Amino acid sequence: MGDGSRRAQHASTQYLQFSRDRAVYQRAYNRVFTENGLTAIVLPATATDGMPRVAASAASILGADKVPVTWANFSGAPVIALPAGRSAAIGMPFGLQLGRVPWAEVELLEMRLALEAAAPHWAEVPPMARSPLRIPELSFVAPGQGPRPHQYRRGHRRRLARHRTAAALRLRHHLAQRPHPRPRAHPPDLRRLDRT
Repeated sequence: MGDGSRRAQHASTQYLQFSRDRAVYQRAYNRVFTENGLTAIVLPATATDGMPRVAASAASILGADKVPVTWANFSGAPVIALPAGRSAAIGMPFGLQLGRVPWAEVELLEMRLALEAAAPHWAEVPPMARSPLRIPELSFVAPGQGPRPHQYRRGHRRRLARHRTAAALRLRHHLAQRPHPRPRAHPPDLRRLDRT
């Protein structure tokens, strides 16, 4: 057995084990709702309150330490995010994640719309900080006289004539390089055959 087939067998074994673990996780996730009578699960959208802007811009859904979405990926359940206010540490907006059982997308959307109507954090406009950089002011100047149309047309006609001449020369050269076809044999004259 070669190295390639060993690696493929190892990868397939890992995939099967992951599929089994995910099925166990999904059953446990659904059991939390039924045993506790839950309607939804609420989690913060980021794991750190007051994350700096640079760190927030570099955050990825693959980084579970900053953006906790692994539970949603494993469960396969519908999850939606919505704004929930501002951070007390730095004043940046933060959000919440709402999760429900599988195939409950409609109820989850209705819940989000009701929460946004009750607490319209999405309508808040943050105050803009004044930039320390001085933005230069631009003054508009009336445009000057451009090229004369008849000069442009004359030059354009000359260029077009040169292109056409060059294309005709290339075509003539190409046809001269091709082998000439052999003359076709004429069919015999049937009238002469009938006389003989």
